Amino acid sequence: MKVRSSLNASLFQCILFIVVTLLLTSCIQQQPPPPPQPRFATRYDYSPPPDAQGKLCLINCQSSQNQCSQINQLQESQNRQNEAMQEQDCQRQAANYNQCVRFRGYGYCQQPSCFRGPVIVSSSQTLDCQAQYNLCYQTCGGTVTSKRECVANCGYY
Repeated sequence: MKVRSSLNASLFQCILFIVVTLLLTSCIQQQPPPPPQPRFATRYDYSPPPDAQGKLCLINCQSSQNQCSQINQLQESQNRQNEAMQEQDCQRQAANYNQCVRFRGYGYCQQPSCFRGPVIVSSSQTLDCQAQYNLCYQTCGGTVTSKRECVANCGYY
């Protein structure tokens, strides 16, 4: 009988501990997650040049912007191809290493030192087509005004 009463006391203490823990944790206020950061974009307004010569000049600006965008697209494509080639080379090196280890053992094989991770292109390698177009537009006699606008998560701040 004494064993049963001590067992009941232990069970009571365990249940009491769980209840107190639940009550205490329910009193702790959870911090809400911080609101998402707003995202901004720059919008440009263009006023064309007043004369016909300036308007003809704008055709060159548009042509230059198109070429700039094509160059950036080609650069991105080349970067993706380079990354794929590096990955294939890495897989080839790993296969050669595994084959060497299987036949010769670990001490005799050179571990692959291949590239891992994405190809990182610095912003200096891509052309800023928008800035070039804006400068050309102004050189032709037009005016460019820029306005920074919130485009996402604007209501939080």
